Amino acid sequence: MVAVPDPPTGTAWSTTTGAVGTYTLSGLPLGNYLVSAFAKDYARQFYYGHDFAAQAENVTLGSGGRSDVNFQLKYGAGRILGHVYGANMAPVNQAQLEAYLLVGGSWIVAYRARSSSDGSYVMPSVLPGSYRVKAFPSGYVPEWYQGTYVEGAAKLVPVTTFADTIDIDFTLEPTPVAEAGGPYLGQAGLSLTLNGVAYYDPGRPIVSWNWEFGDGSTGSGASANHTYQAAGIYTAKLTVTDTMGTQATDTATVVIWSYCFADQERGTKLYINTSSQTFQFIAPDKEFAVKKATRMEVIDLTKVSAMIYDARTKKWRIDSKKLSLDNDIKPFVELQRWDNKPDKIILIFHRDEELMLSALVLDGTQDSCVAVAKDMKTSKFYILIDRPDLKRLK
Repeated sequence: MVAVPDPPTGTAWSTTTGAVGTYTLSGLPLGNYLVSAFAKDYARQFYYGHDFAAQAENVTLGSGGRSDVNFQLKYGAGRILGHVYGANMAPVNQAQLEAYLLVGGSWIVAYRARSSSDGSYVMPSVLPGSYRVKAFPSGYVPEWYQGTYVEGAAKLVPVTTFADTIDIDFTLEPTPVAEAGGPYLGQAGLSLTLNGVAYYDPGRPIVSWNWEFGDGSTGSGASANHTYQAAGIYTAKLTVTDTMGTQATDTATVVIWSYCFADQERGTKLYINTSSQTFQFIAPDKEFAVKKATRMEVIDLTKVSAMIYDARTKKWRIDSKKLSLDNDIKPFVELQRWDNKPDKIILIFHRDEELMLSALVLDGTQDSCVAVAKDMKTSKFYILIDRPDLKRLK
């Protein structure tokens, strides 16, 4: 058989020779190809007279075709056969195997194979010699025959003329599994804890936990604390390494808001991103989607006078005449008093077919928020008051 490219990675074009050894491969686009030939009891050969793919020369196919891609196969090849098993001797399907041969002082990949559904594999048309054989299926620790993870310690597999070298079997250990947790939700400028979990072979415990937080910062440990400085959506990556140096990775989504408010009594939550003017409102019985606010206004109180100091109570209150407050939220705002004047006020108004929301945020020594929301489909109202001294209000 003549094939392009080298099986078992996938044969794009193949054919068999005729009675006098001639063959034709047709329908190939113009380009460069690896071409190999093999037959029962003959060793595989690559163009031009090379035994292994690592040494092979490309066949350049132009508009006129090629008629000189010839092979002279070496008679007297053998085979390597075996099985690949996982935990509890379960067969491993589609495990990749490679046989290495010492050529010119270097161990090169000489032959490849893949296991079938029952875990068995065959490397046909193998030149006689002594090989190092390796199995490395996805999800398992790569292993050299016989039961070692170190190439130099691999037991050599002999292949002789016209013979099968059998029972070159592998029983593989699963690679560690990392779980980065999440999705995580946090507020810009505040510390957030990310918790990782790993599952591993007790004989090869995890020796390192490394985090990439997605903002250019890194950390270590099964649990890691990190402070994101800007609101946004980040991808955190956890990499765990066991005593054999085998690694596993996992990622988690981290959503960082400019502000996070929660009314513990009423079970309502409001998350705000001022840079993108988006928010998300969560009620005890419904989680509304992230929305782009109809209007979000940030008022700098060092430039705009929107607060009144009451000398009698020695408290600050909102001057509602200076702000465009929705009627639903205005009564709640006018009831509030603050010990300290905030640095800025954020006004949010939104209305669509699903949700209507009015919110007032005070950014200062202690951030606070008052919000009124209405489910437009059920006409149900929700209140959020996130201020320690206002939790008693209904």
